[in-house]
Amino acid sequence: MDVHPKVRDNRAGRVIFVSHCGLNQNAKVRGIAKYTGAIRPLVEMLLEFGAGIYQMPCPENTYVGCMRWGQVKEQYDSPMFRRHCLEIATTVLDQ
Repeated sequence: MDVHPKVRDNRAGRVIFVSHCGLNQNAKVRGIAKYTGAIRPLVEMLLEFGAGIYQMPCPENTYVGCMRWGQVKEQYDSPMFRRHCLEIATTVLDQ
């Protein structure tokens, strides 16, 4: 990305987009959390890499809520869920 030569800061230019449930165990289905809150090894690795973290909504959580039961990949493989994910991604891209 081109920026004005006089406008400089310490940005590395690295950003990772991570779903809320990929960062926060409290967004997961009850009974499968492996950490008490944030997934510390992931967050620490991203911080060491110097990446900015953009936290996206959890598609499962926004689709069926936090009191959902565990489902497998094939259960989410539907046109409605794909459209839901596309809407989330489009909103993030627009920002």
